[in-house]
Amino acid sequence: DPVYSDTVKHLFRRIPILMTIQRVSLFLLVEGWAAVWLTKGKLSQCFQMFIEGNMRAQLDNQASLTSRLIPNYNLGCKRVLLSDDFLPVFKNNTNCHLVTDDIEHVTANGIKTVKEELKLDMIVYATGFDIEGSICGFDTFGRNNTLLRDHFETQPCAYLGITVPTFPNF
Repeated sequence: DPVYSDTVKHLFRRIPILMTIQRVSLFLLVEGWAAVWLTKGKLSQCFQMFIEGNMRAQLDNQASLTSRLIPNYNLGCKRVLLSDDFLPVFKNNTNCHLVTDDIEHVTANGIKTVKEELKLDMIVYATGFDIEGSICGFDTFGRNNTLLRDHFETQPCAYLGITVPTFPNF
């Protein structure tokens, strides 16, 4: 969410239509991005190259970082992180390290990877978004007392992504 200066807030109060213009502009920007992400033409490829170039610049083209932090899938295939301060954290930082080695186990002082044992103050568990866990994290019952997670084991589908058969009002 943008942080609005006192001047902008004052303008919004004095000229309320400016808020509407700003909201419509944001809407059109997001919808425009979605159109780029959903089409697989030249425009999408150009944006892909531009964004990857920007990511490489933020990482000072350090091959050890770019190979592990720049996704190998097309833009929009997964949730897009809209941030300009995430990638620079990893370059030349003595307090934060990117470790992508397989973990053998957690120790009392950190973790043991297949390559080394690391002493850590904190472990950030970030493996991606779990769609199943987000939908079925709580018991949801449909007709005939059927659990949604059980239904999704055999029929993981929803009409238009919103309506699930035998689960009225879900």
